[in-house]
Amino acid sequence: MRPLIGRVVKEKHFAALDADEARVIAETVATGEWDVDLSKYERAESSSEERPGGRVDHTFVYERPEPEGRLADERYRLRLVVNGDRFTELTHFVKIPEAFERRFSEMRSKNTLVAGVSSGVVFVLYGGGAILGLFLLLRKRWVVWKPALYIGGAIAALMAAAFLSQWPLAWMQYDTAVSAAGWETYDGKARTPQAPDRTRGDVHASGAAPRSLRHR
Repeated sequence: MRPLIGRVVKEKHFAALDADEARVIAETVATGEWDVDLSKYERAESSSEERPGGRVDHTFVYERPEPEGRLADERYRLRLVVNGDRFTELTHFVKIPEAFERRFSEMRSKNTLVAGVSSGVVFVLYGGGAILGLFLLLRKRWVVWKPALYIGGAIAALMAAAFLSQWPLAWMQYDTAVSAAGWETYDGKARTPQAPDRTRGDVHASGAAPRSLRHR
């Protein structure tokens, strides 16, 4: 089953419900509209976050009990999210054990160290060689820099035009918890359209790309 991820785009949905009211909305929509059998799940955890615009977002996580809810040491989970008074996310995912994450972090730290040392060696060899070579060529006046300057200027102009053309699409990442003017001034300048990341370190069971719904 694909994860459902929706967005709240109208201020009338900037509600501040308590956890019980939000849970009723989440469970009602999940069972009524998405055919989720919550009787197979147990409540695992929940959290609430008050956004700058006054909206309160609630997240509820359910877990399949043993034995059908286990995949080796992993656990099958279900996440329901309510933004304000709107149900916006339903995601099936697998909870990775903390022990595995620690082992993976240790392995990655060694790989990162090796990659860092290798990058340093390459920078010294190639960077130093390039600087030395350029210095020698400049002394002999063998460097033809004007054509490269013209080409670099043209490429920079094209990149600037591409950035400006992407600006209207940056609104796809608009955070509805803040005002439009504030987002445009501070948050939207360097943003380009990307797939929403709602896994928060978890692995989707389906492996499918999220499906977005926009409430009007």
